[in-house]
Amino acid sequence: MPQSFARWPGRALTLNQIVFWLLAMAALFLADLHSFLLFHGLAEGFSMVVAGAVFLLAWNTRRFLENSYLLFLGVSFAFTAGLDLVHTLAYKGMGVFPNHGADLPTQIWIASRYLHAVSFLVAPSFLARKLPARWVIAAYGLACALALWSIFAGWFPECYREGQGLTDFKVGSEFVIMVLFGAAILRLRRRRADFSPMVLGYLTASLVLNIAAGLAFTFYVGVYDLSNQLGHILKVMAYFCVYKALVETGLRQPFELMFRELKQSERAWRALLNAPHESALLLDDELRILAVNQVAAQRLGGEVAELTGKNFVDLLSGAVRESRHQRLRQVLATGEPQHFQDRRAGRDYDLSFYPLLDPQGKATGVAVFGQDITERLAAEGEREALVVSLTQALAEVKTLSGLLPICSNCKRIRDDRGYWNQIEHYVSRHSQAQFSHGICPECARKLYPELMDQQS
Repeated sequence: MPQSFARWPGRALTLNQIVFWLLAMAALFLADLHSFLLFHGLAEGFSMVVAGAVFLLAWNTRRFLENSYLLFLGVSFAFTAGLDLVHTLAYKGMGVFPNHGADLPTQIWIASRYLHAVSFLVAPSFLARKLPARWVIAAYGLACALALWSIFAGWFPECYREGQGLTDFKVGSEFVIMVLFGAAILRLRRRRADFSPMVLGYLTASLVLNIAAGLAFTFYVGVYDLSNQLGHILKVMAYFCVYKALVETGLRQPFELMFRELKQSERAWRALLNAPHESALLLDDELRILAVNQVAAQRLGGEVAELTGKNFVDLLSGAVRESRHQRLRQVLATGEPQHFQDRRAGRDYDLSFYPLLDPQGKATGVAVFGQDITERLAAEGEREALVVSLTQALAEVKTLSGLLPICSNCKRIRDDRGYWNQIEHYVSRHSQAQFSHGICPECARKLYPELMDQQS
């Protein structure tokens, strides 16, 4: 680990970073000794590269963010970079616009700075809402087009006079822009709960450096003056902080960039995945595992960390692999869920595939839920067998109930149709009882006294 020398917003300033800044400042100094235009081109070029990177990051992550803060800021950086490019080409000595003097690049600079400061001030308003990307681009495109039209048409106020220096409008605008950056800092700090400490620190540092740069840009008389150079160096440092806050963080620690709300949401859905006692996975449109709970990881024979990012189908084998792959592709193609049961390795599973739909209704992933129902099916089978057995037993049982009319002499029974039946016939018809005939000892003595006397 490199030794830490000083504190930087959200983390320690390392030896590598100190060396980088020393080399960068030396390169700018040598470039300035050779030519101010080279120095100016390098400084503005660095800012434009960072701005382009912020836009690309914001544009390619817009679908995953729950608010439009990063998108709004990224689009603003792209259009600010466009104005900075025109400013660089229009700079005195470049020769791109030979019919215009030093006032033209200064006017474009002020327009760019206004756009940059207002964007930082307004951006926190979109931490709790989402805007369509096309509207953000249209708004910035219109603003930049109007600014350039007013400048080249001669409607924009004069900012620089040859031999005299900056106009009151230009100096006053720089102070207004500094106030806007200060207000942006206050708004940012009030919403500190929406940012990770590291991102918040770098963004705040960038705004402070922009204020310092604006102060430096109020003092120069010639466009090649020292205060102009200092202002551009401070601008480079401000854009470096933006790079650290958004670009580097977005690539290395994406969930830090997507702000605390998204990180808390990520923790929440991980808790939901691990809550049930069944398998749960989230797959992307290429069937790679985005998230998996402990139960599913155990059934797949791995750990959560090592399974994340792997292709789900590749972890299966045999006929199961082909069947799962076909069903998952059907869910992605149709956007319709599927629910089914199957048997694997002697175990029975209940499976549900649910599509993850984007705002346009297109399936961009699949949520997979699987439950081992082997014991449940066994219990249900035993219960059904018991029900069948009891039903058969009940079917074989006939009971006699109610009042039966019986003759007090011959003991025959009258049925519901009025006929008198022998008791054994009636009972046999209304129950499962079967009769065998015999004679009791008392009746035998009455009917066969001689035989009974001889036996006794």
